[in-house]
Amino acid sequence: MQQTTAVAPNQGRRSARRSLELIFLTAAVIAIASCVILYAVSNAVLASNVLQESMLRRATSVEEVLSALKDAEIGQRGFLLTGDDAYLKPFNEAARHLPAELANMKTYWAADPKTVTAISETVRERMAELRLTIELQRSNHPDTANQIVRTGERKQLMEQLRSIITGLKTREENNLEQETKRQDRLTELCTTLFLITTASNIVFLGWAYGRLSKADEDVESATLLRYTNS
Repeated sequence: MQQTTAVAPNQGRRSARRSLELIFLTAAVIAIASCVILYAVSNAVLASNVLQESMLRRATSVEEVLSALKDAEIGQRGFLLTGDDAYLKPFNEAARHLPAELANMKTYWAADPKTVTAISETVRERMAELRLTIELQRSNHPDTANQIVRTGERKQLMEQLRSIITGLKTREENNLEQETKRQDRLTELCTTLFLITTASNIVFLGWAYGRLSKADEDVESATLLRYTNS
C-alpha cells in the first residue's frame, strides 16, 4: 500500500509538468500566429498607403499639365484681345512650369509610355502654336493670328487632349476610391484580429489558470493521501 501511495505524488507532479508544457506550447503557438497575421495585415495596410499615394500623384500630374495648358491659353487670348504684355503672365508661368510637369507625368505614368508621349507631343505643339500667335500679334499680323486661333483642326486636337487627360485622371481617381475601400476593409480586419487575439489571450489565461489550479489540487490530494495511508 505504501508503494502505491508513494507513486501517486510523482504521478501528480508529472501531470502538472505536462500541463505546464502544454500551456506554454499553446501560448507560444497563439502568440506566434497572432504576430504573423497582424504583421501581414499591417504590411498590407502600409502597402495600400503607398499605392494610394502613387495613384494620387498620377492623377495630380495629368491634372497639373492640363491646368498649365489652360493657363497658357488664357494668357494668349488676353494678349490677342488687348495687345498688353501684362496679360501674358499666365502664359509665361505655364511655359516655365510645363517642362517639369511633363517630366513628372512621364515618371508617374511610366507604365503607359504611348499615352504619355502622345500627350507630351500635343502639349508641345499647342505651346508652339500659342507662341506663334503671340509673335504674330506683336509683329502686327493680328488677322493671321486670329485665323490660326479659329482653325477647327486645332480645336479638335485640344478637345482630344482634354478627353485623354480627363480619362486618365478619372480612371486613377476610381482606382484610388477602390483602393481606399480595400484599405478600410484591411483596417477593419486588423482591428478585428486584434480584438480576437486579445479575447483569445484572456480565455487562454483563464483556462491556464484552471489547469494549474487543478494540477496543484491533484498534487496536494496525492500528497495528503500518501500521508493518510502511511
